[in-house]
Amino acid sequence: MAVRSPRSAQRDSAMRGEPRARLLRVSDRLLESLGADPALVESVLGDLAEEHVARSARDGARAARVWYLLEALRSAPHLAVSGVRRSSIRTRALAVAATSAATVAAIALFALDMRVPPPARLVVDIGTAGGVVVNNTRPVKLPLRVVDAAGRELAGDSVRYRFASAAPLVLSRRGVITCTHRKDATVVASLGVLTTRFLVHCRPVRAIRATIWNDFIVGTPPRELPVDFIGLDGRSERLLSARVAVDDSSVAVMDGLRIRPLAAGRAHVNVRVGNQSTSAAIRVFAEVPSFEGVHAGRRLVAVPLRLIPGGVKRFALPTGSLSLVFLGQAEVGQSDTPLAPSMSVDGPIMCLPALAPRVYRSSCLARAPGATLTIAHPGASVRTVVGHVALELEGR
Repeated sequence: MAVRSPRSAQRDSAMRGEPRARLLRVSDRLLESLGADPALVESVLGDLAEEHVARSARDGARAARVWYLLEALRSAPHLAVSGVRRSSIRTRALAVAATSAATVAAIALFALDMRVPPPARLVVDIGTAGGVVVNNTRPVKLPLRVVDAAGRELAGDSVRYRFASAAPLVLSRRGVITCTHRKDATVVASLGVLTTRFLVHCRPVRAIRATIWNDFIVGTPPRELPVDFIGLDGRSERLLSARVAVDDSSVAVMDGLRIRPLAAGRAHVNVRVGNQSTSAAIRVFAEVPSFEGVHAGRRLVAVPLRLIPGGVKRFALPTGSLSLVFLGQAEVGQSDTPLAPSMSVDGPIMCLPALAPRVYRSSCLARAPGATLTIAHPGASVRTVVGHVALELEGR
């Protein structure tokens, strides 16, 4: 079994799908199978391919093709001699003839099929931050693309990178950067005569802290996901390049880090920043006038609640395993902090944790009909209690 060198694998990957890449793979494997030294084949064809990219950018596509063909033809005798030295006596003549023929044929086909236009631009997706934001704590490749005059993307392995001035960060010539701390730096990328400069914002994030449960009512405005991104220095980081996804877009969708509820149900949101990720649960409740008639087919419901001082409301609860939660809202024109009620249950029902002052979320088991939930104004304020009492009934 032939072992492909890292350089050969990288060249194949960068040029996969192009006619010249297919010809390269066929020619170098054929040469090796006929006895040519694999290291020599790799060195010759690899050097020719890399130099061709640079010359296309500097001298133009036509001149680069002519140069490639001439250099490849000059290399053919060396590959043939390599095949002679490595072949057995019985197959030596065949190896010499086949190696030479295969080399010339592959070179000619490669030169004739060199239809890929030269690179025209180096494109960096800057975004709203005015530069590339890197939140990784591990090495990561900078997001630069090489395109031709028509906007088609080309292989970018030959692009070289450096800092415009000394920077206390780690950047390889191939564009792999390691953000060791919070810092901004200007990077210069070049390919032949093409050059571009762009700003890199190193903002490494070492941890993400998110609220596990996030409850919404259908039709309410979008709300920011409660999440905190912690940098290497322990401070919260707000300059982010985040990827956010919801596993059920029929329940909720994301606009950045804002959640917009659509329909009753459960979903999970995944947040990835740099090489850190976390997930959080989303529950969306449909508003109903009461809990009467709630069943397993409509399990997530919420009753609107408004209590003035001294006000009390009671709700009959369905039987089965259920969870209760008070979702408060700030009263219009009052404090931004919602006023929470007093909650308790009666009848054949048990809740953990037990509902008590400052306990507004509990899992309960109503063993038989007759269980009730009582919600009362706390009495210590003249403000009005505004919000929803939400119930999730487990399927039966």
